[in-house]
Amino acid sequence: MSSTIIVRKGILEEPLLITKDASVVEIYDCKDDLVAVMHRIYNEDFWGVTTRKDEDWMEALRQLGYLGGALRT
Repeated sequence: MSSTIIVRKGILEEPLLITKDASVVEIYDCKDDLVAVMHRIYNEDFWGVTTRKDEDWMEALRQLGYLGGALRT
């Protein structure tokens, strides 16, 4: 069984989204620039987070398929 992602506006608010299907969560800033990616690593229950402040940001984006035209929006 996949691990679940729950998105909320506030901790006491009803969920906006509950899914077991996601394997990547993208976070954008107010300028619509991608600033962080949370993604599955190795298996369904192990997640990694990379941010644009990380030294390996561009390499992480390449490995995840964001660079080189693989990304579908």
